[in-house]
This record gives sequence, C-alpha cells and structure tokens, in this order.
Amino acid sequence: MSQNKESKKPSTFTCFVRSEANKDIFNVIIDRDLTVSDLEAKIKTDRPDLEEINIELYRKDFFQENNVLINTVNSDKPEKRQGVWMDPQKKFLNAFPWGKKTLHRLFL
Repeated sequence: MSQNKESKKPSTFTCFVRSEANKDIFNVIIDRDLTVSDLEAKIKTDRPDLEEINIELYRKDFFQENNVLINTVNSDKPEKRQGVWMDPQKKFLNAFPWGKKTLHRLFL
C-alpha cells in the first residue's frame, strides 16, 4: 500500500482517562494524516465532559492484548504509566510504528 493511501486510512485509538476516581476507556477514530492536536480536538468533540480539561496525550504500546496490564494503568506509579508524550504538532503517521503489530493506547 502506498504511503499516501496508508495516511488516508482512519485508525481507531483506545483512550484512557487517567485519574484516581475515573477509569474511563473509549475509542476515537481519526485519520492518520492529522496531527495529535487534531486528536485532542476530536476527543473534546466526542466527549464534551472532557472539554474543560487540558489534554496531554501519552502513547503506550502493547505487543499483545493484556487486559491485566491495561486495567492497572491507573494504579501504577506515574513514572511507569506515563508512556511516550505525544507532541501536538506531530502527525500520527510519524508518531506510531505502523509496521509493527502493536496495540496503541492513548492516555490523557
């Protein structure tokens, strides 16, 4: 598949809202040629209850489905759970290792 066709393909990202009282998990679908900042806007459009918060996105990749690991993200130590900070100006196409078979999770 060409780079141009691949960049137009939408991707689904699983997002986790991190807080002690809220372990909210939801999916967001966005085109790969958009930026991280565009995803922040999409999250706020899809989830108006998050509109007032300052969103910082962190990427954490899992090489296999591991529900135990995923479900403990909120209770883990902050330095371990943080993942890779995502620059709001960076395009998704450049922010993820698309060739690998990993599950991309976004934490906000």
